[in-house]
Amino acid sequence: MEKRYSPDNIKFIQALYGDNPYTATEYEIQLQSISDKSTKARLMTGSWDYYDDPNVLIGFATISDMFSNDYVKPGKKRIVADIARYGSDRAIITVWDGLILIDYLIFNISSMVEIQNAISALKAKYSIPVSQIIVDEDGIGGKVVDNLKCQGFINNGKPINPTYQNFKSECGYKLAELAGEIWIKCDLPEKEKEAIMLELGMLRTYDADKDGKLRLMPKEKIKEYIGRSPDWLDCFIMRMWFETQPQRIMTIQELSGYLTI
Repeated sequence: MEKRYSPDNIKFIQALYGDNPYTATEYEIQLQSISDKSTKARLMTGSWDYYDDPNVLIGFATISDMFSNDYVKPGKKRIVADIARYGSDRAIITVWDGLILIDYLIFNISSMVEIQNAISALKAKYSIPVSQIIVDEDGIGGKVVDNLKCQGFINNGKPINPTYQNFKSECGYKLAELAGEIWIKCDLPEKEKEAIMLELGMLRTYDADKDGKLRLMPKEKIKEYIGRSPDWLDCFIMRMWFETQPQRIMTIQELSGYLTI
């Protein structure tokens, strides 16, 4: 009897050019010369969902450059944490020096206490004030914000600029604007580099004609494309919280209230 194949008895094992140490260098040179973005993304990173979509907000070349943008200058150190909604999925805590990603921690399964302790440890290690720490407020993240007294990121919060659907959309577009000024400096395994490239490629405008508001492709849609939550993308978007906050300048009248004669 002829054997029938179905998704239940077929497994895909991905192998990229870097997996063969004998040909990796030569093959990389060949792949780097490919001008077609879709083909290059698929062969180099296994990003089979990547294609030339006019809705993509960050181009493939710009994303690739993030790993070598050593001209980016350091700035204020900050912590950005994307916490699993119910503590059962992956959580990522990132440390930034300006727009340079310098450190990270990943928790496949985490509790609120573990996350708080990890953030506190990074806070002490890099001398980061609590005002420069931001945590996703969804799920257990809200409790972490309350306990640490840090900043909270509200995805569906009111945007500063009413052109955007919500605050997350505003930060997403800011990320696209500043993408060329980001340097991913910390050491990352290839698996995480590929995840970052794939997820940043999922930053896309969505239903722009619906009501005149600029919005991002919903997380649920991204999950359908990549089969998981875009945790790295969320961290990069949340990092833009610090870039979108208007700098409040104290007026002379307000300043005089602090002065005594």
